[in-house]
Amino acid sequence: MAKVGIAGDWHGSTKHAIKSIRTFQRLGVDTIYHLGDFGFGWNKSFEDQVNEVLEELDMVIYVTPGNHENYDYLETLWDDPIVTGVRRARSAIKVFPRGHRWQVGETKFVSLGGAASVDRKWRKRNVSWWEQEYTTEADVARTIAGGEADVMLCHDLPQGVPIKLGPESDWPAEDIKRSNLNRLMLRQAVDFVHPKLLMHGHYHRFNDETVTFYEESNVTETYTTRHVGLDMEGTAMNLAILDTDTLELEFIDYWTGLETSWEN
Repeated sequence: MAKVGIAGDWHGSTKHAIKSIRTFQRLGVDTIYHLGDFGFGWNKSFEDQVNEVLEELDMVIYVTPGNHENYDYLETLWDDPIVTGVRRARSAIKVFPRGHRWQVGETKFVSLGGAASVDRKWRKRNVSWWEQEYTTEADVARTIAGGEADVMLCHDLPQGVPIKLGPESDWPAEDIKRSNLNRLMLRQAVDFVHPKLLMHGHYHRFNDETVTFYEESNVTETYTTRHVGLDMEGTAMNLAILDTDTLELEFIDYWTGLETSWEN
């Protein structure tokens, strides 16, 4: 059985990142897949300190970037000399380009990051918000070119999947529209990839919804995907362990570091 760690948004919090990494290590996990809003480019010391702990524990993190990343910074990263197709932020912190594919045993993975910032109104272009956050048609084409995959790692949640967001917010209508368009773009990719499991962050809510979709291009064909969203740093549902053979998930209580169960 191969086990990998899955983590939701950390937003550059060194304290929460290091505690999470040490929790995974204690539970026998040495590889972590992060679902975005990692905190790239905001604080150099965050990446330095996280990398130091990862090196000490002989662990590695692979990140599917979110919307709250410095994309100008990410575009300066070079290809990793050890792992083909990924970018290197630090020796133990790697970045998945959109559409990147890999396998763990017989299980096929694909990564498609990006999402729309609904708080864009309170941010500054190319300082705290970057246009590159949106998923593009080229990203979708790159993602579907490899065919189907068992697991899809995203930051956003595809259109058509319910998400429990609570009371109405004061997010600008234009940015809600951008968010919906990004979700629709992601759904176009999912309609070709047919993942059994899709994991995401972004919404700062735990979510677990299994949905059967009709393919957009063929209403007689269906596929079923379990969509699991992890909460943000410091919450009980920010961490999980994935069995890559069975695709079963164990959720880790951040505060106790203990495995916990969840009824869908």
